[in-house]
Amino acid sequence: MSLDLYLIHKTCDHCGQTPESNHFNYTYNVSSMWYEIFLKAKGMVDIDGMTGGAALLRLNIALLTLKSDPEKFIKLNPPNGWGSYDGFILFIEKLIEECNKHPNSIWRASR
Repeated sequence: MSLDLYLIHKTCDHCGQTPESNHFNYTYNVSSMWYEIFLKAKGMVDIDGMTGGAALLRLNIALLTLKSDPEKFIKLNPPNGWGSYDGFILFIEKLIEECNKHPNSIWRASR
């Protein structure tokens, strides 16, 4: 099972063009890491509907927490080998980068 996140861009007020959305995909097998960080979370879909700017806080908390105790999260690596702590770090970093580039765009999630 995978998690698909889309960053939907707004139509430009000046030219009327709407840029294509950005698509990000990672295995949902690492969701136990997200649940460990955010105990009451509904998974990564929690950023669904947030702007890039609003999601930044949640994603930065996740990244800092993951990096603060690697051993704890490496133990949560999926036993089937689909996904990993290191891969999840890279995924979160990409999402943060996009949030910084597009603070007014809206996240949509699918899994």
